[in-house]
Amino acid sequence: MSTTKTEVTEQEDMPMNSAEEAVMQQLDAMKKVRDFYYEPRNPDELDLITEIRQAMLEAGVSKEALEHVYDKHPLLVESVNKHAAVQQHNLSRFFNEQLMCHQGLETISGNKIDTRLDRYQLLNEVTPSEYLKIVSVSVIPKMAALNLPKDFFYDQESTSSGSTAPETT
Repeated sequence: MSTTKTEVTEQEDMPMNSAEEAVMQQLDAMKKVRDFYYEPRNPDELDLITEIRQAMLEAGVSKEALEHVYDKHPLLVESVNKHAAVQQHNLSRFFNEQLMCHQGLETISGNKIDTRLDRYQLLNEVTPSEYLKIVSVSVIPKMAALNLPKDFFYDQESTSSGSTAPETT
């Protein structure tokens, strides 16, 4: 059964039912979120990418690791000059990726690394300034203790089999 062009045009002019209206409202809401994701950051907004990089440097994360991994990670590169909420979301994804790659690894003394609590603290439902405080006292010290960040997907040295993780506090 085929539909002619005339029939399609007539169908488009028909009023929408409540289900169709709900779908259209959802699509409109999704478009607004997408548009927000790509908008530039306001000048008075907190720049989490820069602030967290500085906090990591101050916590003892090596400058080389920051330059090699943090500054080049696709999620973080994409987040530069975007809204703080977008940066926060992508930073959480970055930290989760880094910490999950160490979950369950054995330390030199044979203990297993547990990063669940640190990852659990990566909340997106807090303000950017609260997020910065939380990450600075929990996630960043763990990253420094584990000698992170590392390029787990391309750096052969960090993914070689048989390696042990550093001790953590």
